[in-house]
Amino acid sequence: MNLDQIRVFVRTQLDLDETDLPDILLDVFIRDGYDHIVNLERRWPFFEVIWLLTADVDGTVILPLEADVVESVIAQDGHRLWHADTRWIEDNFAGSTTTGTPAYWSQINRTMYIWPKPTAVFPLQARGFRKPADWVAAGASAEVDADVRLHIPVAYYACSMGYAQQEDEVLEQTYMNRFREAVTVAQAAVMRAWTGQPKILNGTHYAHSARGGAPSLVFQLPDGTVVP
Repeated sequence: MNLDQIRVFVRTQLDLDETDLPDILLDVFIRDGYDHIVNLERRWPFFEVIWLLTADVDGTVILPLEADVVESVIAQDGHRLWHADTRWIEDNFAGSTTTGTPAYWSQINRTMYIWPKPTAVFPLQARGFRKPADWVAAGASAEVDADVRLHIPVAYYACSMGYAQQEDEVLEQTYMNRFREAVTVAQAAVMRAWTGQPKILNGTHYAHSARGGAPSLVFQLPDGTVVP
């Protein structure tokens, strides 16, 4: 749903026009409902992104403004940089002039640091989760910045706030209950683990095996063929 469709839905349900419920107020209700949803998780899968970054020779990387959570950092040659606690970094690298191939990264506010400091500009690839877009400010045609299963709950929340404005406590609570139920169901569906991925046991990937004995790194194809 886009912003205009949600506006029409809410006004139709409340039997109001733009004079009774102007956009400036309705959009606050819509934005509030959306914020309630996105604040339930910091790792909604539809926010996952990959950033191409560059570290300066002093080891600093200014993160994109849309970056929220950084989960992994990989160097251009493919090796993974390990995340380290800032205190550990201070204990091991504070005041050090050692340079070389970076092996660790840490983060303070909007800046990421890599250690030891590189001897030259160092390309990186970071994977993480961005912040939600301010789609309401983008105008009537802007789509809700979320999985489609979470669009209708935003409309339910705005309806609840609209009834609260009219001091209709019964319908306010009715639509708030619909909002909570719809969000709970959608959240469980969106965050459910993909069942097609291999199992992970003790940090190693395994798949269901047709062989007996101890597990080994094998994969069973849909036709039953076992690939070692």
